[in-house]
Amino acid sequence: MSFKIYSPSYKRAKICKTHKYIKDVFYVVAENEAKEYKAIHDKVIIIPNKIQGNISRVRNYILDNFLNVDERLIMVDDDFKSIGCFEGNLLKKLNEDEVYEMIEKGFLLCDDLGAKLWGLNIISDKGSYREYTPISTNAMILGPFNGHVMHDLRYDERIPLKEDYDLSLQMLNKFRKTLRLNMYHYNSEQ
Repeated sequence: MSFKIYSPSYKRAKICKTHKYIKDVFYVVAENEAKEYKAIHDKVIIIPNKIQGNISRVRNYILDNFLNVDERLIMVDDDFKSIGCFEGNLLKKLNEDEVYEMIEKGFLLCDDLGAKLWGLNIISDKGSYREYTPISTNAMILGPFNGHVMHDLRYDERIPLKEDYDLSLQMLNKFRKTLRLNMYHYNSEQ
């Protein structure tokens, strides 16, 4: 299975850190910022300046240009610190290889369920994780970590904030499911 990881970023070259945890991430940045990002990371995708400034438009650009039948994609925030899971009562931080393995499992589960959008638990607190509910099939999938299987839905560019909620609702309305791996959670500085 083939997938790539993209991180839309805007005016944050000095503070973004996802590449320190996931080395294969591609930062998606405007032409006028490319030099700054290339100074910190070698995987930079340059988009026209006119696309930048609206996260929904940037996310749609990524979907329109990189989502296809043969390759799936993950979008993550540029301030991504880690992915964790609980083993019993102990919190475990996944290493980079374990992240890629978890992503492959997420896409395989999507195939099995017929889901087109998947993500991770948004809360890292052990008190909020229910061991007997390792997945959800109708939960919100938020912007800090979301995986896409070929679909025709797009972010509403009239919604510059909470665009991730809107896309989750579109997915639930059209496909009647999303996939959230509750046993994993992300840590970002959002």
